[in-house]
Amino acid sequence: MATLRQLRRLRWMLAQANRRVVLPRLHGFEFTDQAWVPGIVRAILTDAIGQGFVKGRVGTLMGQVLASLVRESRAQSILELAAGSAEASVELVNELERRGAAVNYVVSDKYPDLLAFRRASEITKGRVTCIGKPVDALDIPGNLQGLRLLVVSFHHFRPEQAVLILRAAYEGGFPIAIFEPTDRGLLRTLTVGPLVVLQMLILLPRILKAHSWRGALWFLPATFALAWDGFVSCLRSYTLRELKLMTRTFSDGYHWHRGILPTAIPGIRITYLAGAARPMSAQPANRTRAAAECAREISLVEKLWSW
Repeated sequence: MATLRQLRRLRWMLAQANRRVVLPRLHGFEFTDQAWVPGIVRAILTDAIGQGFVKGRVGTLMGQVLASLVRESRAQSILELAAGSAEASVELVNELERRGAAVNYVVSDKYPDLLAFRRASEITKGRVTCIGKPVDALDIPGNLQGLRLLVVSFHHFRPEQAVLILRAAYEGGFPIAIFEPTDRGLLRTLTVGPLVVLQMLILLPRILKAHSWRGALWFLPATFALAWDGFVSCLRSYTLRELKLMTRTFSDGYHWHRGILPTAIPGIRITYLAGAARPMSAQPANRTRAAAECAREISLVEKLWSW
């Protein structure tokens, strides 16, 4: 019992230290953003990220927020952008069904992994469907409707791009949900690299089974790339205050929720942002004012993070 109390105390102390020392935001280089990254390396990276999501059992936390948003917005479908390996998609689909909020769930990506998408569809018995063509979160085709969802991907966008994603959802009247397990806490940022190396060693048998000798050949480059991307992802993450600033001019007729979900994994928290249009009876008369002010908002964000 004493040991359990000591572990809880240590976890609390680490969490406090991580919250108090927050590093400045820096939009560094990430391998997963590059079109030239070999397909097998991208597949290993996205699968490792997806497995971290599954093993960390964070789907339950995200599912609670997402189910509430589905009900609030009365969404009939979800369009997940930058879905990667779709491992998270499978978890979220199961959570939504368990909570009585099942809807059509479509996955997409700028660099779609069709094998992973098909596997997700098979696992969920068709409850997850996919778009085979590239879909850019900054330029979503007009025929793609539904609640827009970004899981472990919002930090890939620079502040001005992030504002554009939020503006597009706002102006189109689409609900949107964003979940990020990374943050700029000093402890979290400095420890992510070693933890990624440990995770990759644990996943080595899975990688060899999926990719055979090619997995062995690309294991070290993929491990380095994931460790680096994890470090940079932390530095790229947005705080709740920054998310509030981005959505400040998108408030007319729109309701935003922001918060942090503590996980069972010490030092890891889920930052989330969720927004949906208010019922028409609750909307202010002048909803377009925020859209007109968006250019000034983007300029302000660029000044804040231009370095």
